[in-house]
Amino acid sequence: MLFLMPLGANPIETGGMTVSWEHREDGIEFSLTAPTTGWVAVGFNDSDDIVGADLVMARVESGQSEARHFYVVRAGDPRPVESLGESSIVRNVDGRISDGVVEVHVRLDPALGPGRSFDLSPGTNLYLIVAYSVSQDFDHHSRMRRHVEVEL
Repeated sequence: MLFLMPLGANPIETGGMTVSWEHREDGIEFSLTAPTTGWVAVGFNDSDDIVGADLVMARVESGQSEARHFYVVRAGDPRPVESLGESSIVRNVDGRISDGVVEVHVRLDPALGPGRSFDLSPGTNLYLIVAYSVSQDFDHHSRMRRHVEVEL
């Protein structure tokens, strides 16, 4: 398990969470760090709204890392993209928890996803949704969520 935190030149720090990214030949890799042992998330939308966003939630449980791709249908209603007949953009995930802090690296390949997936190529402007929870249960609400306008 090799951690390169932070990735990229300009990490975002908000609400106690640090998010950075680096473009790769096969997509984009995000590094997420938060003061929790619960899940962390990064999402994408072209508007400052959770509804209509693609959301990738990740957790480390018993030393095993997992990430799932959701589409937010309505506030409080994120659905796994597979339940909508679509493919996940998650290529791989690796993470760890140390001293009450979770650190996750998740590689995404937008080419794997549905046609409505957001453009994550360099120079794209969008809202990055970052969040974390005190729970590892993906159905548990976030303790912190921020929407940050960025250029990838």
